[in-house]
Amino acid sequence: MTYVYNSFHNSTLLQMCRQMINTHLLNNGIEFCKGGCKNKMQTDAELEELVDEKWIPFCADAIDSILCFGFCVVTFEGNYPSIMKQGTYRIKVIVERNEYVWQVLAVDETETILPDTRVFNHFGLEPRIDGKLTSPIAKVIPRLMFLKRIRETCIDMELRRANPFFFSEIKEQNSAQRQEGVDYDFYADAGATENRDDMSFSRNKSAVEMLEKQKELYEQYLGRAAAVKAQNTLNNVVQMPMGHHVVNPAMTTGRTDLVNVHKLVQEEICAVIGVPRSMMFADSGGIHRSDDEGIHDSFMHTLLWYKKKLGVMLSDIYNRLYTDKIMKEVDFGKEKNAYEAKKKYMVQVFFPVTPFVPNSELRSLYEQGVISWDSYATYALRNTSLPLSDKQKGPPPVDELLFEKPEPKERPGQREPKAAAKEPKAAAKEPKKAKEADTKKRKVESDEKTVSKKTKK
Repeated sequence: MTYVYNSFHNSTLLQMCRQMINTHLLNNGIEFCKGGCKNKMQTDAELEELVDEKWIPFCADAIDSILCFGFCVVTFEGNYPSIMKQGTYRIKVIVERNEYVWQVLAVDETETILPDTRVFNHFGLEPRIDGKLTSPIAKVIPRLMFLKRIRETCIDMELRRANPFFFSEIKEQNSAQRQEGVDYDFYADAGATENRDDMSFSRNKSAVEMLEKQKELYEQYLGRAAAVKAQNTLNNVVQMPMGHHVVNPAMTTGRTDLVNVHKLVQEEICAVIGVPRSMMFADSGGIHRSDDEGIHDSFMHTLLWYKKKLGVMLSDIYNRLYTDKIMKEVDFGKEKNAYEAKKKYMVQVFFPVTPFVPNSELRSLYEQGVISWDSYATYALRNTSLPLSDKQKGPPPVDELLFEKPEPKERPGQREPKAAAKEPKAAAKEPKKAKEADTKKRKVESDEKTVSKKTKK
């Protein structure tokens, strides 16, 4: 667990993913409600202060614990929850009825169970029966180690190229080109009657003497100051033995697909954690084509998952801490069903997450009557990162486009829009009146003809 915890905090990529989740999930704080969240609960000043100082940092630590271990070890000391620090406890797991029973033990004492502690493991990331973790960080550690080794080999390659190694090899020469007494000489052997090749040895004393003479001539020509300066340069000159010459070793050029390998592994790591890589790196979505809608949906589902799981844990913790306060509001004489009473009086904690819907779609929902004005205004302000105090109490006047249209401005030399609008209407009414009069006249004539016919009969 210590190795996983340290790897998580030492990786810049994992910290970027963690910060992305914390920022979007905890940006609007947490809220409390009752009765299936039909009514928002009014919090007192003490609880509001604890929310900012204790509950929000507790949520951030809980996200770290879920990512690292897959479970949360919570202590209830005081009037607020907190995640126990790594190394301050031991965990003992017992399997009963195909379920894990967790026991939090002290570090120094063998079987002493710590009071006011509980392990929450409803995240679907329980350890295996052999004790190995199944958390997201435990799954991506091999990929992180792969990236680390690639970087280390690249650094080692660059160091070798900056300070390369050189080798020398002996180039065989013909015996005719070698001079006795200069290039080689013979060992003293009193019992030998003739000189043989196996009795000879090479020397390079003459070459060393020539180098010393060159130094003396250089010093005499340029003076003592230049000679001291040149001495430092000449110290880097290494005299090689006779017959040796420098051989340059083969230098590696490095991987040409290093950047693509990094992108592939980073995308795999980000996919496991649930944060799209393209939300943190602006390089055209990695090596794949960018899908804004798919990226948006995947991160939305990640936040909704954390919102639901953490909400269940925080609700359970709050009801445990404030059980006496909640029990005072319950009338046990009227409540007959325990489950209905629990649903009615239980306090639920939720995260008011910014909606993943653009303002245009929010307006469409409001026009269709799906959401109220209060919900529309709240979500629109959160989308634009504006304070909720700017929300208007009621909607603006409604017309055929839902909102009041601005009146057109008058231009110099232009008639008023109202007068200009009346004239076409009046002109349109004149032919209409003439048509009605003609119709009445024809009707009267037809009636008179009918009466005259009846009179003749």
